[in-house]
Amino acid sequence: MKKILCLIVVLVIFVTCATFEVGNLNPKKRRAEYISQHPNSRFRVSIESGNLVIGMTQVEVVASIGSGWKINRTTGSYGVHEQWVLPHNSVRDSRYAYLYFENGILVSWQSR
Repeated sequence: MKKILCLIVVLVIFVTCATFEVGNLNPKKRRAEYISQHPNSRFRVSIESGNLVIGMTQVEVVASIGSGWKINRTTGSYGVHEQWVLPHNSVRDSRYAYLYFENGILVSWQSR
């Protein structure tokens, strides 16, 4: 039962991120689109400026700094832990090379 619930949560997150990222919008358009759809987001200012804040959801992180991460996922009785790794050949800002999530919430990040 727990495996099915975890699978559903992961699928919802994946579908939400995939749906949001349609068209590979440039950063300003991606952020503006997210803000227009979520005008009361508590992370609005951070998303508009392309920054991260502990407590953001995965969808908010994608809105702020984009997608294209390699995802290492660990699922256990304690929940779902993910490490998002920026590919080495990425031309993206390297301030955020590794992101760490617990149950879909950003808990920390590490730069290169």
